[in-house]
Amino acid sequence: MKTLSKVGFVVTGVLVIGTALVGFGGHSMEPAEHAQWMVKKVTRELELNADQVAKLEVLKERILLAQAQVHDSNEHKSELVVELLSAPVFDRAKVVEVVRTKTDAVLTQAPEVITAFGDFYDSLDSTQKQVVIDHVSERMAHHEHHASW
Repeated sequence: MKTLSKVGFVVTGVLVIGTALVGFGGHSMEPAEHAQWMVKKVTRELELNADQVAKLEVLKERILLAQAQVHDSNEHKSELVVELLSAPVFDRAKVVEVVRTKTDAVLTQAPEVITAFGDFYDSLDSTQKQVVIDHVSERMAHHEHHASW
């Protein structure tokens, strides 16, 4: 598998996981507050037991850490965009560097996030898994509907 394909696969995987979890709610909170709210909502909707909640908490922490690292790679992005657009010649190399930095941040955290998600998901029974599958399917259909431009 080519490196670009691997990167695309990892990014897609992280987006699907994020959609599965973030899709459960609220958007006007700080990341940690939102994550805790989601844990409570997922716990309630899936009727999780204590072991499953513990695994969900690990997943929450991994996602928050990954989000913080990716966010750190975004520092001064507004200024950078204006700088790139204001230059007489578009600095393609700088854009590639920014994309590479973001991709590296995602790739660094992806294995731990994927492992934590796998541990959590594997702990679910078939009924709980079906609730997750249904929810992700609905969210993905919603995003596909709005992404066609």
